[in-house]
Amino acid sequence: MDLTDRFKDQFIKMVREYAVAIGRDYDQYYEPNFNNLAKLSESDLAQFFRSIDNQCVAVPGDGHLYVGGTRERIFDHGVKTRKPRYAKVCIEPVLSQGAIARLMLDYGWPRDAVRTQWGGGKFDLSVFRNGSLEIQCEIKASATEVVGLAQFLVQRSRGADCFPDSPQKLHNWSRKFDDLARNKPKLIWVLGPGGAERVLRFLPSDASEVLDYGNADHLHFDKS
Repeated sequence: MDLTDRFKDQFIKMVREYAVAIGRDYDQYYEPNFNNLAKLSESDLAQFFRSIDNQCVAVPGDGHLYVGGTRERIFDHGVKTRKPRYAKVCIEPVLSQGAIARLMLDYGWPRDAVRTQWGGGKFDLSVFRNGSLEIQCEIKASATEVVGLAQFLVQRSRGADCFPDSPQKLHNWSRKFDDLARNKPKLIWVLGPGGAERVLRFLPSDASEVLDYGNADHLHFDKS
């Protein structure tokens, strides 16, 4: 079975489990919609299953994926007026599971360090060490958004005027920058499909609010 077919099977299984958990009949309430699946690469799907297969996340059978006391679904219900409702693939949570696999298996972070949608969900993943916020990870649905958000954050940190292509995006990205400037994680990881990613870090000064580009090597867990 190729990864696309395996994902479809896993997706339907999780939607069915969710329907049972909330007391609904799957066949009556839900119809799977895989249109967004084309936005995910084979590598993205491989990382998703790497997370499940290596038990980086718990899959207890209620339609959610759990890590660090937080949970996430890989589907959206679609509009309520349609019956059955579309169960649509959500790009960001799928990529989020792959990021969890990389954090734990490639970069050595312990399972209990990682949270999804922590603190009101301003960021998709948050990584802690001894109670201190180390990494904030923002998942975007396209490579263009990854590059755009990273550029916005760096320019904004240097006091430059920067205007994304929509007022809503300006509002959302400004809130993310304000949160980063306030909490000052060591690293910001902006991640998208197909290997698109940017790693940012504050310049090494306790008072610095200036961001610069780093690289994936900075994501390793420091055991010292």
